[in-house]
Amino acid sequence: MAKFNIEVEIDWIDEEGSIDQIVKDAIESQIVDKVAKDIANDVKAEQAKKFHDQIEKAVNIMVNDTFESLLSVQVVKYDDYGDVKQTFPSVREMIKGKFDNYLSEMVDSKTGNRPEYSSQKVSRFDYIMGKSFANELDKKMKDLASETDKRVKAAVDEMYAKLQETLEKSVKSELGSRVADLMGLETLLLNAPEKKPK
Repeated sequence: MAKFNIEVEIDWIDEEGSIDQIVKDAIESQIVDKVAKDIANDVKAEQAKKFHDQIEKAVNIMVNDTFESLLSVQVVKYDDYGDVKQTFPSVREMIKGKFDNYLSEMVDSKTGNRPEYSSQKVSRFDYIMGKSFANELDKKMKDLASETDKRVKAAVDEMYAKLQETLEKSVKSELGSRVADLMGLETLLLNAPEKKPK
């Protein structure tokens, strides 16, 4: 069910005009204006989205073309004296070569940086793997030490409790037998008259 709030201003009614016709025309006019406005807004939004999509597509194509042209430029590396050291057919090939050589490049075994003359050299791959292995080993050793500490503490606590219980029983038993010896309890019991039940 739709609900419309419509206001109609009537400035003038002809002698031949009827109020019903004027109200009907005013209602039709307002409904047509509202529907036309909604359609215009929907069309504007749709056109704006299409326009945005076209611009985004054009920008992406332009960026890709620019990037591709940049990657296809020939690169020449020079040494300190201006002599050609190495030539790459494109930036893409230079990047590939750099990545290919990255893991096999020699580095300082302690820092992983470019090696100095007197430093011990290893390949970057060996350095990375050694460092990873050392970190993993260190973590495992810490975990193992922590677990061992917990187990040893639990075992010592259990052994201490058992030892304390055993000592208490032994001391009580020994103390009881010595007190009985001191009092001559055994001879008292042997010489004591027997009670007869009544």
